Amino acid sequence: MADDPCPSEGSSIYTWMYRQGLKGRRIEDVASEIRANGHLIREKDERNYWNGVHNRQLYQGRRSVLSIPGELRSKVAPYSDYPMHPYLGQPEIANRWVPMDKDMHPMIRWSLGCMSLSEAQHFSRLRHGRYVESEYVSENLKGTRLIAIDVDGDHEGKLDIDVIETFAPLMDLTASFYKRDMVIDYVEPDAYSLRLLSLPVSYHLIFSVDRLIPTMHFPEARIDVVGNTANSLRHCKDKIYNGLKPSPMTDEIWNYMLDYIERRKG
Repeated sequence: MADDPCPSEGSSIYTWMYRQGLKGRRIEDVASEIRANGHLIREKDERNYWNGVHNRQLYQGRRSVLSIPGELRSKVAPYSDYPMHPYLGQPEIANRWVPMDKDMHPMIRWSLGCMSLSEAQHFSRLRHGRYVESEYVSENLKGTRLIAIDVDGDHEGKLDIDVIETFAPLMDLTASFYKRDMVIDYVEPDAYSLRLLSLPVSYHLIFSVDRLIPTMHFPEARIDVVGNTANSLRHCKDKIYNGLKPSPMTDEIWNYMLDYIERRKG
């Protein structure tokens, strides 16, 4: 482009790639211009192009393509009723992390843009003037193909065994993060034997999605859904990762959650 030509051969195209994504240029056109100027596209160059694209899509004040019909924001619908995600053909959003202080307050104006995980962790350490654990970051799920089911089994110091037991089996299925030092050991009788259970009491279950899901709160059920249609933080402080990748959300898993919510309403 005449007003922002590709750097000459031998120069870095890293920041230039970001600007092209921010302008909304197609990756095919950008790649053609790069080749014509004798460059090879490194992985980090292409990643920075998509950082620009995502910044434009999420934070440039344009009407969001992440909006969903009002009736789907005011009630819980079957999973397949939610709109398809508009970014399915793109890499996952990398700059989705927010550095936090020790009181879990954001240290940047994250509604205007977020950081990569390594940048957010480094920012926290610098601002504190000493090493700060990596858990002092939060994840903004806006625009991602991820959602979190936030299970609050320790509500104001009172354990909710029902919600803990209902969702704990899903921890073996998908990525989850549970609070340190908040695991209960107890014995519960059933019709045939005594079961010794050791379960986290508060945790996040992370699922990959191909749809737009709003953030929803279900206080009577002691769970929240952290959605991907607006700025929504998932706090990572004091949580242990189980090492699994997010599993795809399915109608079966979604209905399992809906049935539980309906039961708790009663």
